[in-house]
Amino acid sequence: MLTFRRIIRGLTATLVIIVFASQASPRFEGPRISGFIEEWQVELPVTPHSYSSTLVGDMVAIWSGSLLTMRDASTGTARWSHRVTDGWIADWVASDPAVVIEVARPDRPDVTYGLAGLSAETGRVIWRRTDLTAAGWWRAPYGDAAPTPVVVAEREPLTLTGVVAGTGTDQWATPLPCEHDDGDVMESASDGRYAVVLYRCGRRSHVLTVNAATGTRLWNAPLPGVARQLGVEHGLIRVYHGDALSSFDIQNGKLITRVSECWNGCSLRRADDRLIISRESPRGSVLEAVALRGLTPLWQRTLPVSGLLGQAASLYGNDWMSDGTYFGVPRPVGGGIPTRLHAVDTMTGAVKELTLPGLGTPFAAKGDQVFTVERISLAGHAPRLRLTAFGSASSDPWREGHPAEETEGRPDACALLRKLFPASEPIRLRNPPGCQALNAEGHALRLRIRWYARDRMSALALFADMRETQGGIMVQNVADAAFSIGPHGDTLVFLADRVIVELRSAYLPLIAELPVLARETARWIPHEKNAPEGGTEGMADRYPSPVPLPGTAATMAFPSSPSTVLAGYRNGADIAVTDRSLGGFRRTKYPFTAFSPDGRWAAGVSDNYIGDRDYTYLVDLSTNKINRIPGFKRPRWVSNPTWSPRNDLLLTVWEAAEADDDEVSVGFVLHSPRSGRTTFVEVDDLHIGSGRFQWNRDGTGVVTELTISPDDTEENRLSAVGHFDLRGRSSSAPATPGALSKLDDWYSPSRTRYAVICRDRTSDICVHDAESGALIAQVDQSAEHVLSWYDDDHFITDHSGDEPSAVGVIDLLSRPVAVIARSFDDRDSGLQYFFARRPGSPAAEEGQEHGVGAVTVRPELGVRPAAQVPDLGEVGAGVEHLGVAAVPQDVADHGDGLGQVG
Repeated sequence: MLTFRRIIRGLTATLVIIVFASQASPRFEGPRISGFIEEWQVELPVTPHSYSSTLVGDMVAIWSGSLLTMRDASTGTARWSHRVTDGWIADWVASDPAVVIEVARPDRPDVTYGLAGLSAETGRVIWRRTDLTAAGWWRAPYGDAAPTPVVVAEREPLTLTGVVAGTGTDQWATPLPCEHDDGDVMESASDGRYAVVLYRCGRRSHVLTVNAATGTRLWNAPLPGVARQLGVEHGLIRVYHGDALSSFDIQNGKLITRVSECWNGCSLRRADDRLIISRESPRGSVLEAVALRGLTPLWQRTLPVSGLLGQAASLYGNDWMSDGTYFGVPRPVGGGIPTRLHAVDTMTGAVKELTLPGLGTPFAAKGDQVFTVERISLAGHAPRLRLTAFGSASSDPWREGHPAEETEGRPDACALLRKLFPASEPIRLRNPPGCQALNAEGHALRLRIRWYARDRMSALALFADMRETQGGIMVQNVADAAFSIGPHGDTLVFLADRVIVELRSAYLPLIAELPVLARETARWIPHEKNAPEGGTEGMADRYPSPVPLPGTAATMAFPSSPSTVLAGYRNGADIAVTDRSLGGFRRTKYPFTAFSPDGRWAAGVSDNYIGDRDYTYLVDLSTNKINRIPGFKRPRWVSNPTWSPRNDLLLTVWEAAEADDDEVSVGFVLHSPRSGRTTFVEVDDLHIGSGRFQWNRDGTGVVTELTISPDDTEENRLSAVGHFDLRGRSSSAPATPGALSKLDDWYSPSRTRYAVICRDRTSDICVHDAESGALIAQVDQSAEHVLSWYDDDHFITDHSGDEPSAVGVIDLLSRPVAVIARSFDDRDSGLQYFFARRPGSPAAEEGQEHGVGAVTVRPELGVRPAAQVPDLGEVGAGVEHLGVAAVPQDVADHGDGLGQVG
């Protein structure tokens, strides 16, 4: 019963306590490290399974798939290694005097788990148990300052067991206080005196503390929301739950503080008599200290950080305490960006930024050493895990001063972009510094100064490391050296003297010009001295707090967008739609999945035949009146409702074929909510096959996928998007190469671009200019399924991965930009989100706003007005008219805040 605890960790946060003025120019009282050099580096094989690296005393532990190895922190030499041959290591904990591992074996039909004890000195197996599993994910401080001789394990049914690490024998057993059948231990930790267990009972999460020596239950605290990421540190318990981070006294369970509205990152660490809190805010990342007793504010710093799509964000994606100094790793991490690390004096709040001459992610620091890890995957080579230790470049690591890095003469990214595009207005980017500008065609180019080295040799060494790590392809005759990366060469990195510069674009026409633009940029770099600062990037004045979705464990932090709004969601049989009058969500028994651009109408098709006939349901969200539109009798049915720019409804009509249970589309149904008229248009075209219908660009006709193949083989099958008028006749518009994707609307919100499945790579979506048909971007959706347009430059995707339910936003380079909805409850794995857009609708042109609470849509984006479309009631001969049975439904119970429709 190891289901929920296998959900991977993740979320973030914001604080509910206090905001105070910061002190002026505090003096840094931590280590005065003036720069770093590489002390040692090792590379290890890495498997598709998870990997982790941890500092354990004077050793660095690396876990990768079936391998656990201990390395000397000073030299990098191997102390010992242990490899599992019949499975993989699912989890591990460095206890005292043994290292305990959980081993997973792929026994059919399910994976089985067991425990084994390894000698902390040699790695030799000293005991095995097949009747126990780890009590959820084992969390710190196992192997930290207070290693415990007792490891918390679990045996069915829901019984916690204290296992002596050195012998594997049971020391105590305690039943889990849960009467539900679906209870589950998620995580556990111990500091030697107390064992702390995070578990789920029904839909409620709990924190349970027991005596580590006897197993006696001491206290149990319920938590709102789905809990995760348990931590025990210096007598303090911290745990994320929902969108909050709470800390408790480990002895009595007293709540110390709660950091609320955690979404894009927050953390809480104890430093002696104070708490160090990192949280998000609309103005940037807030780092503050409060007294442990009374929560008296001691100091506060606001560190600028780029918000994602209008969301606030915490600057630090990873942090830890070491030797009395707080260390934070600023975002973004990876992506070929040289590693940065912030060392913070916990007494004054003084922040010192340290830059490492490498690309890995820091995970620990000890004394003047910093340890980083990175996963390297190059074409034609097996993936590797690179572990690096950096030490101080100075003989006196405690001396005053900033890193010995020359900043005079560092080029300014915005000044360079102004020379490339004189008519543009560059936007300053932060974290890392850079700039973005548009060319004459409106295509965006980003320029970042990746590194400004003290000398040319340092620049050459780092440039070579970047190319190897990212698998770059060398580009000739560009600056001193250059390489390109990305699926289409969308990023070009070049070296000019001591400067490493990155140019990036999502637009194929601009990608083709990157070498020319790089040569032009390199000409100006040696002459750029003390360049002006240029423009600044405005931060959002306000951002939406995460909105809970009733009936689920999911929350959505949907930022302001010019075109998109969450219109409803479905979790199993539960369906909810937004209701502007309630300022929340309203439950409905009808399967609404499509929402009109003006926000007034919702449509859905019955899941099954009702009396041998299917039905389409239409609700007027302004009055909550329901119309039921009769459909077809077997073997025909309707599905895939979609709305035109003028709020007319289109449904595809299907028919069951006689052979092989195939489905073919035979036409479409049009419905006008304004006139109430419904029409069925039969389309007789042998090339249609099983394609569904969508609206064309201006709503004057429809399109569907055509199958064009010289024979019946799948290899020679070609697809194109064919155009038809509203009478079902083939249009004079030429067919569009490609196939329709699963997007509800293949046109972007401004209808200046369209997206189809690429003809030569069916796992990609090709984005074309609507006027010329030119290909401007190619989006890989093999990892994340594209659900909807977010705006003209981004898509909304299924971002679930290791989480039961998550929705993200990616750009036209297929790169993640933000996560806008998530749930850590496995019962939300089937959660569906429905989005609405308002391209060119009358409501949008009038500047009206439609939204629910923080889920807001704004019409700032320039929209081309839709062409005049004949009213569906005017479509004439050759069209069968279907009657509309109006069934008014009044609003019923408002119940648990969700309300009812019908």
